[in-house]
Amino acid sequence: MLDIWMGSSPCTSEEINKGLARLKSAGVKFRLSSQTKKMACAKESKELPFLAGTDAYKFKTLTKFFSQSRVRNIMAIRGGYGGLRLLSLLDQWQPKSIKTMRDKQLWGFSD
Repeated sequence: MLDIWMGSSPCTSEEINKGLARLKSAGVKFRLSSQTKKMACAKESKELPFLAGTDAYKFKTLTKFFSQSRVRNIMAIRGGYGGLRLLSLLDQWQPKSIKTMRDKQLWGFSD
């Protein structure tokens, strides 16, 4: 199972659906986070034209993935500057359980 997360720049619903269709045609099972569904409209609404939410919000959703035992693979829809901005927040994070962190993979890319 692949959990989809939006950590950098936003996408339109159309762009997300196009990518998900490719995953589905390849036989990949996936889940969209509520954050991804919510932020899919950000580009369309022009609220946050180059970021998929505030750094704090994106970091909170990412750490939520890492805290859930059912999550094994996390794929960022887009990479880039928005993701880089989250690195400074890692020092502040105190995971509740190191056990839930085991065997997790974060997949992403950038240009």
